[in-house]
Amino acid sequence: MLVGAVSDGAINFNPSSAYVFTRSGNTWTQQAKLVADDGVPNDYFGASVALDGNTALVGAYGDDVGVNSHQGSAYVFTRSGSTWTQQAKLVAGDGAITDRFGFSVTLDGDTALVGAYPDDVGAIGSAYVFTHSGTTWTQQAKLVAGDGAEGDAFGYSVALNRDTALVGAYGDDVGANSDQARPTFTRSGAAWTQQAKLVAGDGAEGDEFGTSVALDGDTTLVGATYDDVSSSNQGSAYVFTRSGKAWIQQTKLTAGDAAAGDLLGRSVALDGDTALVGAYTDDVGAISDQGSAYVFTHSGSTWTHQAELTAGNGATGDWFGDSVALDGDTALVGAYTDDVGANSDQGSAYVFTRSGNMWTQEAKLTADDGAAGDWFGYSVVLDGDTALVGATYDDVSSSNQGSAYVFTRSGTKWMQQAKLTAGDGATYDQFGWSVALDGDTALVGAYDAKVGVNSDQGSAYVFTRSDNTWAQEAKLTAGDGAAYDQFGWSVALDGETALVGAYADNVGANRDQGSAYVFTRSGTTWTQEAKLTAGDGAAGDFFGNSVALDVDTAILGAVGDTSDQGSAYVFTRIGTAWMQQAKLAAVDGTRYDQFGWSVALDGDTALVAAYAEKVGVNIGQGSAYVFTRSGSTWTQLAKLTAGDGAASDVFGRSVALSSTTVLVGAPYVDGLPPYGNPNEGAAYVFTIVLGMFANGFEEPVRAITVPRR
Repeated sequence: MLVGAVSDGAINFNPSSAYVFTRSGNTWTQQAKLVADDGVPNDYFGASVALDGNTALVGAYGDDVGVNSHQGSAYVFTRSGSTWTQQAKLVAGDGAITDRFGFSVTLDGDTALVGAYPDDVGAIGSAYVFTHSGTTWTQQAKLVAGDGAEGDAFGYSVALNRDTALVGAYGDDVGANSDQARPTFTRSGAAWTQQAKLVAGDGAEGDEFGTSVALDGDTTLVGATYDDVSSSNQGSAYVFTRSGKAWIQQTKLTAGDAAAGDLLGRSVALDGDTALVGAYTDDVGAISDQGSAYVFTHSGSTWTHQAELTAGNGATGDWFGDSVALDGDTALVGAYTDDVGANSDQGSAYVFTRSGNMWTQEAKLTADDGAAGDWFGYSVVLDGDTALVGATYDDVSSSNQGSAYVFTRSGTKWMQQAKLTAGDGATYDQFGWSVALDGDTALVGAYDAKVGVNSDQGSAYVFTRSDNTWAQEAKLTAGDGAAYDQFGWSVALDGETALVGAYADNVGANRDQGSAYVFTRSGTTWTQEAKLTAGDGAAGDFFGNSVALDVDTAILGAVGDTSDQGSAYVFTRIGTAWMQQAKLAAVDGTRYDQFGWSVALDGDTALVAAYAEKVGVNIGQGSAYVFTRSGSTWTQLAKLTAGDGAASDVFGRSVALSSTTVLVGAPYVDGLPPYGNPNEGAAYVFTIVLGMFANGFEEPVRAITVPRR
């Protein structure tokens, strides 16, 4: 798969790029990013793309060739193994200023077809055929319409199948009707001849028949974006079939639920018995111009509407991915500012399951008694068929007291089992800020809770389940707790051991150095076993801002260490004694990365995120680092970044680790156009194969499409 990013701006504004993704089973992985060797601002490289086998063709219609502004060009890339290399740059033999050569491209075998729709005076337009021998590409022909006229925009869209080419001329006037024509050409040897001119049987002025085209064997599909079907600019697409040299209109495709301004036919694709037609300004529900795509299939000469595909229900500012959890083949992703019905920022959490390499949304969890501003989903944790979700601003009996909800799964159905609240909860405790779960035991942090006379000292609450009933078992506080320690900011739980971070704890004279406390259970009694601090701790380290625990190993983030570069500390337990084993830091760490913001641990593998790290030129894109342990030595194994990362994504805001699978939240990722929204959020799944991490599944909400009707 080849995807253009016409405003990537990785090096300059609008030098642009194209991304190659490959599939193994049902898993898509970014293989390469293609850029032009001579790319400069406003080339619009990636505005059009085509792919056939190991060859890619990328249009750059804004490229200045010599002194000709916007003459345009197209670049050929070839693949050897998994490496892509630029093989050639194609330009028109008679190219001139503003031809926009490369506005449309297509590729089939040894032949490339490139459109230049404004070519010649008056935007008559043309298309160029190139063929290659070895690594050398040569212009074979220039295609023009036999009856071309000013404003035809011939070459606006192109399609190619073996020796047949289809070239759109959406501005062509047919009789008294403007904007509706499409010529076809065939090749014999090296000579190309116009075989037919396709027009809509019911075409009318302004339909812009030919905006998009697709070709497969003896079938062609042509979009008419502005066709007034039953309402203005509803749009349509026409199917033509060839018998011998004659092309006949077989059917006209329209949407069953079409409305004015949908612009159905803006994009089309065709493969065998299936057609896909885009309607990028279709209103989905109450969301104006969200966009959709329609699938049509045919049996014989009859075409039937099979499905309408729409994106998941992401919206502006959902911050999907601010919290994540992972257990085996199940992922849980929080979207704490999701608007549920009329309730702004009520919040939600999404469950995804994996079958093979395919991830599918299984459920959306919301609180039965949810209200505006609850922030349900701020924290999430998952253990088997049980999920625990924090709602830190839930007004229980007082403002922002907080709560946590337990959900259980039977088959594929999730049901709310319980709502957990602190027995002594009070205003602004923010109970639910952090959550942990192991079997029938839950641990919930309330970092702002007042303990005695100490404001914001913080506490953590233990709950246990018997059958389906949850009861508070204990309230944990630090033996030496003080005001504003913020004990409970982070929590972890494994078996009979609990770990609670107090990142603002003053250690000696060091203000906000931070600490973490270990508690163990005997029967139903919890006892403080140890207080962990960094061997080289300093003021403002915020040690304990994140914690993770696996049997006798703990990892703790210190996000403020070394001018906010950040670090993470590993402690191990022998008997009841805890010792610092290692200090982890990113090999390429820099100031303000905030390495250690989130951490995860599974056996001898640790995951540490640096959500504020600058990646390339992208400030705040974020990253996550994988470390592995051999004996008592920890080594950085990999650095994970998003293949489509951008500035301020905060990739790594949350992380989870289960065996060989990593889940990383990036809550400020913008959704993809045309239906995406700012700060919609995303979560990325990576898998480890033979010691190397590969991106197994990117942006679950954006990647999943579901029938709307």
